[in-house]
Amino acid sequence: MKIEERKVYRCEFCSKYYISKRHAEYHEKWCKKNPRNLRPCHNCKHLENVPLVVLFSDSYKEEEVTYIVPYCNIKEQHFYDPRLERLNWFHQNGVDCEQESMPIECNELSEF
Repeated sequence: MKIEERKVYRCEFCSKYYISKRHAEYHEKWCKKNPRNLRPCHNCKHLENVPLVVLFSDSYKEEEVTYIVPYCNIKEQHFYDPRLERLNWFHQNGVDCEQESMPIECNELSEF
């Protein structure tokens, strides 16, 4: 039997293990249990999902695409989920985002 000892890296938020430091750092940055990634908006009664029409145009065609996005009734503003940043969604889909990311703290937050 062969036994190896290796240095492993563990996420301080969810305790997943990684052999690569680079992968562990990337995971920690976007870990669902990282307090920096938790948004009060997800549980707020004032947030609702509404359709948003986006016009895409390039040299070949123009196209309207409808997305369902979070909308805050208190701030009267569309937000996007911070997970879309991690997935590089805006760049991949050619969307020029005028929305803001969900706030980390909200002064308007009322009962959940």
